[in-house]
Amino acid sequence: VQLGAMSRLELQRHLRANGSRLPVVVMTAFDDGRVRAEAHRNGCFAYLPKESDGEELLALLRSLPAC
Repeated sequence: VQLGAMSRLELQRHLRANGSRLPVVVMTAFDDGRVRAEAHRNGCFAYLPKESDGEELLALLRSLPAC
């Protein structure tokens, strides 16, 4: 959820504020309910803990809408 000076959630807000329609997938090592809720409020497509298996991630990527 942290990207140096800007968090992923701040990046997500920035993308949405500037009209981006890209599907955002938040992947984090720390599964925090408050962060998950904020990510979904900001329009994230999916929220995955890093320990998710490769099959789960692959299935998610296949389900992303075309941009």
